[in-house]
Amino acid sequence: MSNPAGAQLPGAPPVSANAPAPPLRHGYLAVTRCEHGVPVTTVNPHLDSLTRIETEAHEAAHRRQLAGDCDARLRALQADLALRLDREAEAYCGGLAALGLDSLRYGVAVERLRLALYDVFWPRPQSEVDARITAYCRRPDDGVARKSVADTPATSSTGPRDP
Repeated sequence: MSNPAGAQLPGAPPVSANAPAPPLRHGYLAVTRCEHGVPVTTVNPHLDSLTRIETEAHEAAHRRQLAGDCDARLRALQADLALRLDREAEAYCGGLAALGLDSLRYGVAVERLRLALYDVFWPRPQSEVDARITAYCRRPDDGVARKSVADTPATSSTGPRDP
């Protein structure tokens, strides 16, 4: 699988040659934020091709999640940790799927995913993270329907939590 320099996945936002990308926080491969009500992604330009494919697919999921009323949806994600866990699990599973991996069947891929989400969402119980991974990473042909952004309301009933 190749991704020539400068090539973008379908749905990737156009890159403006005139506007410099904001710096990424330490350790981040990419970030999607709202600019003028529209979700915009910045990707680390130094990623290898496979990491770039996975990262662009992950961020494409975030752009879909924020589409519509980007600022309001982003505020909801920041205020509701359970909702954010849902959205991150969906995005991570989408990134693995872009590589052609079934994250529930490839140990290294799913363990990397689990560890990342355990770290980001600590002190939430690991069983809650595992349940989200199982819900979002199932293949469509395995008898369990994969959840999508459209299946989940924009807010959660668990209430706001500190990140």
